Amino acid sequence: MTDSDSSNSDDEMVLDVLFYLPRPRFFRDRSNPLEDFDDFDFKSRFRLSKETFVFLLHLIGNDLRRSTNRSFAISPEIQILVTLRYYATGTFQAVIGDHVHVHKSTICRTIKRVSLAIGRLRPHFINMPRDAEEIQKVQTGFFRLKGFPRVVGAVDCTHIRIQSPNSNIGERFRNRKGYFSFNVQAICDSNLKIMNIVAR
Repeated sequence: MTDSDSSNSDDEMVLDVLFYLPRPRFFRDRSNPLEDFDDFDFKSRFRLSKETFVFLLHLIGNDLRRSTNRSFAISPEIQILVTLRYYATGTFQAVIGDHVHVHKSTICRTIKRVSLAIGRLRPHFINMPRDAEEIQKVQTGFFRLKGFPRVVGAVDCTHIRIQSPNSNIGERFRNRKGYFSFNVQAICDSNLKIMNIVAR
């Protein structure tokens, strides 16, 4: 073996090692909407006050903490805000992702994760009156509000716009106005507290 062969072999080994070394990754700082927006702008963008957002964060924040070996995880705050922005605007997930510098597939998973965490809170916040005392309280509220006797809840329905689901089931979600939506029925008390909700 000659010196040049040995040198070439050493160079190849060095290149092999360099190829497998982890490359440094650079991340952009994500903005903090709690600091970036005043109370009015925050509520107009996310449809919740800062105070309500912080309350929600305390309820589900720990469920959203994730450790990852690949990169910096998206904070629970940003996960919730991304989801609230999606709820408020129904905009494309890629557009929301552009604002926080993550891919639309990450936004999709984030919205699903946060939605499931919020959904698990339902039994604590959404329920019909359970006994005679609660029923009487709701009836009294409606009577004081507008003189309606013996009313236990006000019912209404709405369509919440969504992106088209996959092609196999998408048409099930097209409403009579021609766009894709969830058909949501809600029952509220005299204080506008939702007591029951059905979404299909």
